[in-house]
Amino acid sequence: MKPLRYLVLCPALEWLKHIAVDTDLNRQTIVILPGTRLENNTLDALKKQFGQVKEVRDYKDDKEIERIVKGCYRRFPLEKIIALEEDDILRAAFLRQVLDLKGQSYESALAFRDKIKMKQILARKGVCVPSFKEISKETDLFKFVKAQGYPLILKPSRATGCQGVYILYDKEDIYAAQNIIKGAEASFYQVETFVKGEMYHVDGLVVEGKIACSWPSLYFHPPINMLKGECASSYLLSPENPLVVPLNQYAETILNVMPTPRNTAFHLEFFISQEEKTLIFCEVASRVGGKGINQAWESSFKINLKTLFVSMQYGMDFPCVHMPSSPSFLAGEVWFPCRAGKVKNIPQDCPFPWVRQYEVSVKVGETLGLAQNIDRTLGGSPLLEARTEKEMQEKIHLFTRWFYSTLKMDNPSNP
Repeated sequence: MKPLRYLVLCPALEWLKHIAVDTDLNRQTIVILPGTRLENNTLDALKKQFGQVKEVRDYKDDKEIERIVKGCYRRFPLEKIIALEEDDILRAAFLRQVLDLKGQSYESALAFRDKIKMKQILARKGVCVPSFKEISKETDLFKFVKAQGYPLILKPSRATGCQGVYILYDKEDIYAAQNIIKGAEASFYQVETFVKGEMYHVDGLVVEGKIACSWPSLYFHPPINMLKGECASSYLLSPENPLVVPLNQYAETILNVMPTPRNTAFHLEFFISQEEKTLIFCEVASRVGGKGINQAWESSFKINLKTLFVSMQYGMDFPCVHMPSSPSFLAGEVWFPCRAGKVKNIPQDCPFPWVRQYEVSVKVGETLGLAQNIDRTLGGSPLLEARTEKEMQEKIHLFTRWFYSTLKMDNPSNP
């Protein structure tokens, strides 16, 4: 067997089909997985597919991951450490720096991970960002609200999926926020002004230092809605939408300012302000966007962002990415947040043919708490199909009404 040269940090089994790039490369790859208690036949199959498979007891434990990676490095001449999702981007970059390996640098990864640092970089170059402040002590909140007024957004500087995000509307919220930040690490939280307007995202790939493909989408229902018990939804903009070109250009501007890796995927979020119609930066990540973004791209553009993102980190040669001038259809997604109570009934099948995929994440009889982030859902769809934006909006409303009319809980909230 050839020396094992690649190590993949794989936080979810779903990624394995994207890592399966080449038989020889797979045999040269070590895969690190969270301790999911894989069935013996599944584990045996993975061990046949990859050079080594290592399960981690606590995948969130940086020290345990570091210990395992360093142990692998001592035994094998590692060439690349490959990171797939947000929580591993900075972790992998740190290990590359320690082990002197090629790939996204720690400086680049930190800029794409830390919301304070990324806004500082962009603001210095004249990019419009919300007014923000790093929270180093409790009184910082009061000073900021005195200067900026309400509402405000309190968020961890390095969290994902709206985890730990709070909207502050008044003094009571500020006092509650003090309890949240007590005991938190210095610089863990930041506060910024709340932007009124529509929220968008642009996704795509950078190949050899240039954007190879990108396309904007509208958050029809922004992700933060899920923390209020409301659905979140998104869809690709129509090629006839006059915003397509300027929003793609905006993404290029942001990536040119940031210390962007030469080869990477990206997920950029921003607002168009309600009054001034100004583009206001929110955040950007050097990885594939989550939820249904990959399904939308694969279905509408025949481009699998995840597979290409893995291939470029391996350093594989792949055909030139051909970006169609328009999607074959508009793809959208809808997600329903968890609600407190016991699930009495949840629809198992969706009657609408234009809901191309439908998922249920909880079971009848399960007792749930309120959603703490956008990852914990009742279910939803990563892929809806429509011909126009108006049709997509109507279908999202129809799908949402159907789901909530069928959902039964012993302590339901109003949809």
